[in-house]
Amino acid sequence: MDSVVKDNCVVTIAYSLRADDGTLLADTALDGPYEYLHGANNIVLGLELALTGKAVGDSFSAHLTPEMGYGEVDDDLIQEVDRSFFDDGQDLKEGMVFEIEEEDHSYWVMVASVKGDVVVIDGNHPLAGVSLQYDVTVQAIREATAEEIEQGHIYVSSEE
Repeated sequence: MDSVVKDNCVVTIAYSLRADDGTLLADTALDGPYEYLHGANNIVLGLELALTGKAVGDSFSAHLTPEMGYGEVDDDLIQEVDRSFFDDGQDLKEGMVFEIEEEDHSYWVMVASVKGDVVVIDGNHPLAGVSLQYDVTVQAIREATAEEIEQGHIYVSSEE
């Protein structure tokens, strides 16, 4: 296998992620390296494009606009609901996250604010509308297994 990042490869990266204002959002120095299946939409599009063709040992920075990261804020995903939508007696606070289940799918929403009996929920990704700065080093590349390609994500042993 040639040793460049391409579709159907499992790629291990070390990275730090900052918002445009310099706020540290993630750092693999704290959490350990990140491994993903390239070409399977397991990471944001802009980072996947920036990684394509890179080799083990390559280090680079990638500045991503919201469109290439988690998208722009979609106002249609922000709505007001009555407090009765939630369990009685639940102490709702800004920043809480809930899974909403509908007949054919589920999705996550965050409590944006609570004003009396009105709760504003936001279905946007928390980083929607944010420009991102990645500093990345490619640590390893391997061919994905047939199972990983079929599943669309890396295989994680239950023994780890």
